[in-house]
Amino acid sequence: MKMKLDPNHPKPLTAAQRKRLQAVADQPDGSIDYSDIAAMSAKFWAKHRPERIEPKAQVTLRIDQDVIDYFKGGGKGYQTRINDVLRSFVAAHAPRQR
Repeated sequence: MKMKLDPNHPKPLTAAQRKRLQAVADQPDGSIDYSDIAAMSAKFWAKHRPERIEPKAQVTLRIDQDVIDYFKGGGKGYQTRINDVLRSFVAAHAPRQR
């Protein structure tokens, strides 16, 4: 028998499911075994970005309209792409640390 899940109307969790989830949530991160998870491929990382810990600063910049249009043309996430370009520039021009 096939079951369909509706992500907009999930079934409520049972008491046993809530208990199991709470047991996992209560574990310290260091005790979780991740050894059965496959390594992520370059194709995966091309579409997904690791979460950055450092906060971003909100600034106002004057950028040529054609540059903004180019980045916006790539769809959602254009500010992140601009940040990535700036980050790669910094990485290429920063003094080398030894």
